Amino acid sequence: MYLVIFLVGIIAAKWLYTPLAALLRAAIFVLILVVAYRVTMLVVPLQLDLDWRGFWGSAVLGLLFIVALAGGWFYALGWRGRVAATEQEEHERARVKAIKDRALS
Repeated sequence: MYLVIFLVGIIAAKWLYTPLAALLRAAIFVLILVVAYRVTMLVVPLQLDLDWRGFWGSAVLGLLFIVALAGGWFYALGWRGRVAATEQEEHERARVKAIKDRALS
């Protein structure tokens, strides 16, 4: 019985590896956000300076937080994409130059 369960686990791991890895990355991302929030609240006690009363005050603060977080996230993703594209272009230029050098010699 244990052997059957072990084999089923191995087979299931093949299909569940990608979703579980994505879920783990998402959980780590949320954990990092919580830790960053706690550290920020310890270092700079903003909750004393901000008006947390009222719907509109909280809504504006939440909107600013989400816009800043989303902007930073997509900027980081775009930066990584630009770096990858630049590296790929450099490899392509080097390959073309190597082909031309071989043709000349």
